[in-house]
Amino acid sequence: MFLKIVFLVLTLTGVVLPLFLADPYKMIRTDGTRVTPIRHPSWKTEFVSLFVALRTDPWIVLLFPMFFASNYFYTWRESDITGK
Repeated sequence: MFLKIVFLVLTLTGVVLPLFLADPYKMIRTDGTRVTPIRHPSWKTEFVSLFVALRTDPWIVLLFPMFFASNYFYTWRESDITGK
C-alpha cells in the first residue's frame, strides 16, 4: 500500500511541476540574448533518419535485441506492483 502511495505522489508531482516552468519564449539570459527553444523533429523525420542510419551503419540492427531485453522485465514488475 505504501508503495502505491509513493508512486501516486511521484506521478502527481510530475503533473504539477511543469506548471511552474518558465516560458522559454519569454526567457532572457543575463547577457541579454534570448533562449532558443528546441524544435523537435516530426515523426516522419524520425523514421527517415532511422532508415538513413540503418543504411549507413547496418550494425545498429544488432542493438535491437538489447533494446527488447532492457524492457522485457516490465511486464512482471508492473504486475507485481499493481497486483494484476
